[in-house]
Formats: sequence, C-alpha cells, structure tokens
Amino acid sequence: MDWGEAFSNEALEELRGRLERWEELCMQLRGLYYRYIDLAAFRSEKCFYPGRRCKRPWGREYDVGDLTFMWLHIANTAPLCGDLIKALADVEERFRQMGVESLEKHGGVEEKSMAVTEIVHWRIKKPVYATVALWEKRLYVFYDGMSIGEGLRGDELEKLIREAMQVGIAAEVYDVDDEYKRLLLEVPLPRPVSGLLGRWNRAPVALFRNLGWLLSDDWRQHLGHTAGNPGQVAVRLFDWIALAKYTMERRIAPRAPLVFKLSIYLITRSKRGKNPIVEVRPVGTATETISTVYDWFGITLGKTEEVLARGYLVLKALKEEAFKRDGKMYVVNDVGAWIAFSNAVATLVLGDGYAMPAEFRIVAKASPRETLEGGTHIKELAEALGGVVAGREVKLQSWHMRLLLLTPPTPAFEKTAELYEVLVNYPAAAVVEINGATYLLTHNGGGEFVIGKGRATELYEAVNRLGIQTRLKGQLLVLTYAQLEELARRGFAVKFLNDMEKDAVREVKAVTPASDPNAVRRVLEEVAKMARIVVATDRGRLYIRIIPHDKSKAEEIAAKLRAVGIRATILRKKREVRIHEQKSIEIIRRIAPHFFHPFTFLQSHYCKIKAPIYESFDI
Repeated sequence: MDWGEAFSNEALEELRGRLERWEELCMQLRGLYYRYIDLAAFRSEKCFYPGRRCKRPWGREYDVGDLTFMWLHIANTAPLCGDLIKALADVEERFRQMGVESLEKHGGVEEKSMAVTEIVHWRIKKPVYATVALWEKRLYVFYDGMSIGEGLRGDELEKLIREAMQVGIAAEVYDVDDEYKRLLLEVPLPRPVSGLLGRWNRAPVALFRNLGWLLSDDWRQHLGHTAGNPGQVAVRLFDWIALAKYTMERRIAPRAPLVFKLSIYLITRSKRGKNPIVEVRPVGTATETISTVYDWFGITLGKTEEVLARGYLVLKALKEEAFKRDGKMYVVNDVGAWIAFSNAVATLVLGDGYAMPAEFRIVAKASPRETLEGGTHIKELAEALGGVVAGREVKLQSWHMRLLLLTPPTPAFEKTAELYEVLVNYPAAAVVEINGATYLLTHNGGGEFVIGKGRATELYEAVNRLGIQTRLKGQLLVLTYAQLEELARRGFAVKFLNDMEKDAVREVKAVTPASDPNAVRRVLEEVAKMARIVVATDRGRLYIRIIPHDKSKAEEIAAKLRAVGIRATILRKKREVRIHEQKSIEIIRRIAPHFFHPFTFLQSHYCKIKAPIYESFDI
C-alpha cells in the first residue's frame, strides 16, 4: 500500500497552520479575553459571581480576599501565548510528523477497525521516540529514545545536544519563559474539600487542572497520558511542568531538570487523514516530583477504581461548596472551590468531552471493563459534576455554562479556544428579525429558546412555512439552537446575545427604517376590520388605541403592525394595542389623515367611533 498517497493529514496540517498563524490567533484570543473581563464584571455586579454588595440568603458575604482571588484568577485566564507553550506545540507537531513519516516509510499492521466511524488503527512497524528536558529557561529536545542522566544541568545538556547532532540525532534547543507560574496561584479550600486533599487549606490551580486530566486521558496505574488530538500533548506537558514547578517553589522537592518521554506506536486513519496517538510520561526526577505532590494532597495512583472514586469525591465536594441555589438560580458560594472546580472540569472536557454552542458534553464509558481500560463511570461522573446523563454522555447544565470560570486558551490546542469562546458567548437570548419585525427569544437552557407564541405570530408562521418543525410548551414557542442557525442560513437575521448583551436590550426595536406606505395601508385596512381604531391624547401627546373586537387577536394585530415598521405595544390587562411612538403616528397620519380630522378626532375622543371608520383608502 502507498501510505504517502492514501490520505491527507488534515488534523496535523491544522496544528501546523496554527503555529504559522500564532500571533494572529493570539490577537483573536486576547479580544475574547477582554470581552470576558467585561462579562465577568457584569456578572459580579448582578451577583451571579461574587460582588462587593452581594449577600446571599444564607448569610454569605464576600470579603476583599474573595474578590482578590476571583480577579487574580480571571486575570490569569489571558491566552497562553508565551515561548514555553509555543515550543511545546512546535515539538509536538514535529514529533507527530515523524510518526506519519514512519508509517509511510516502514508501514504498519492493522490492529483494530471501527466500521461505524470508518477509523482504522495501525501499529507502526518502527515506533518513534523523543525526549524533552526542561532546565531553567531552556527546553532541550532529542528526537530519539536516548536517556538523559539525572545529574545533568545546563552545560551538560548543551554538550549532549551538540554530541547528538554530531552523530546524526535530530535535536533542538528552545529559549522559553515561565508562563506556567499563572497556574501556581494557591486558592483557599473549604473544610470538606480540605479533608479530601491531605487536610491542606490551600492548593494550586495546577493541581485541579491535573485532576481533570487524571479523570480523563491520564493513566491511573502510574504517571502517563495518551493524546489523540493534535495540540493536547503540549497542554498536558505544560500542566505537568506547572505542578512540578510548584513543588520546587514550595521546596517540597529539590530543583532539578524535568524530563519527559514521548512515543508513538499507533496511528489512526480516517477521512481527516493519519493522526498519531502520542503517549507521554514524565521520567526520573519529574516522576518523583509529580508523584510527591499527588501524595501530598492525598492522591495515590495505582488502582483505577480507587483513583476514580477519589477524584469523583473531590469533584462532588468542590461542586457542593462552590455553588448554592438562590431562589430558582444557582450562584457562586465559595470562591476557592469555584476556581478549583472550574479548572478540573475544563481539563476533563478537554480530555473526554467536546463543546457545543450551548453546552459542554463529556463522553463516558459505562461498563466496568471499559472503565479499567481508562474510561469513566457515567452515573458517578454525572453526580460528581451535577450534570445530566444523556446516553453515554454527561451534559453540563445551563447553570454550569453561566457560572464556570474560564481557563486560559492557547493556539497550541484548538479545543481550549473552543471552550473559551463557548463560555464567553454562551447565549442568554437570541434576536430574530423577520419582515421588519424583531423578536427576542430567551434561552431556556439546553439549547432551547422560547417566546410567547402570541407575540411571535409572524415568526411562528415564517418558521412553519420553511418546513422547520416547531414545538409549543403551553403558550411558548420553542426553537432550538439548530433551528435558529437554520433560519440564519435561510437568510434571516439571527443574533445570539450573552448575559450582558441581553441586559442591554431594554426594548426590541423594529428594524425597518422607512415603512412602505402601500404595506402600511393594506395592514391598516385589515386592522380596521378587526378592531376599533381610536385617536386620543395623553397630556397633549397623540397616541392611537386599537381595540380588537376579539380580545385574543391583540397579538396578531400588533404583529401585523410591527411587520410593516409600526411600533406597537400591547396592554395585557385591557388586551388592546397602542401606538405611542411619534414617528409611527406620523406615518399613519400621512397615509390615513382623516383619522386626525378635528371632527373625527372629536368623535373618537368622546364617542369612540365604531370601526370601520372608512370603507377604503383613496389616498
């Protein structure tokens, strides 16, 4: 078989493309970050997040320490665009390419095929290896399986690089930064969580990111990780480095080079091309350092079932301390638990989940055998997260999407940017414009958007004419996120609004700048047959009352008027339509001036002329 011509390498090319567009992508992510800062300030002011003037019914208030931790963490969610993460991504891209080249040159043996997804697993005949060593602010990379002595430091590593290159071993050196320090922020732990984590009252953000990986794609018997997604290796290494550096900063372990081994034995082939499965593990001092900090916080590797059970207990305790109900809504209770829970969930989704525009889902394996092979118990995971079981997946709920803190995205791993963008833009509402009328639909959770059916007659009819099946919940019209996207594809204006944007929409305005006189005339003719049209005054200002013969027709009349650019409101108690906007009144005055004739106005004001006032418009 000609391995080189069989498939393109779409996934690998995407990673290479992200590295080439690094600065551009970082600028885009920074734009999202500034948007999130504004959103976080808004949510703090509204008391969804902790705020200076927020007091919970159970007596919880937030002090300066709470708010400092919150804003320190939010500041740390700026994109990871530094030299270290970029170097790790560059190493990963080159290493994955070596795996593809090995398959093309030496071939492989088919090991397992998944007919449903058309994915084929091939065990390459000549595996590839790499060694990565970090010392101070230099990253040393050897693209083969050579060992690095425990005592080697800067000069010795530089010498080893030169010797490797002299004998034909591919090797590189990168100057890197200490951007990992953002993850060393220690957050306070509430007592129930502290009891599960070695009884320490503080723990670094890096610990909870590593906990999420441990419950997804990490090995549980010993330290190691399996990554299929391009970019995942770079982020996993970054989080291990942060945790190891924490132990050195706290002097739990001595300062030493951190060494990691990378290997590729398997490659998957699908429609997207050839994608190497990378196994990565710390070795030597790095293993000892990371194991030490795990033990310090009561996390012991060994038996899969015990590791998962412990992790779920920690997640559940964090969730219960982080959030509480305030009436019908969940709000933040404990800041430290909130930060910890958000970081653990983020890496759990990065490993085993995926992002949809209105929710996160985590794919879980249900049987004990699958669990032992590295999956998760679905019911226990759902309970720990507070999610909902949906087949073999756990869905996070709308309150998760509104309250989860963001974690830093990076161009190195596209999935991090997807999660970040979904949380920043999580829709609280949607605005739909049809035939000059604008409708505001409220997100009811789970990707469902609702509006009163009576207030959206035109929308209801337009959707049905397009053959899109709508649902009714009582008097509410329900449209899903997918249906709204379909409306947008059909040419209708659809815009999704986050919390802050929804709050800014005080009143939905008609979008037609200039009404068509013929259209307005036709609508007025129709309305005159359905209702009495009365011109009146309020403190010297004209307004128009439209009193339906059939009170249930008020919404339909208002919709007809809005559809041609006339601003109309409904008095719910009286079930009548009123027009107060002077621009709309002037439009009607030009088209039907006899409404405003002194004699007609006098009669309408005192006698409430019965409609129709006229038989036809001869204007």
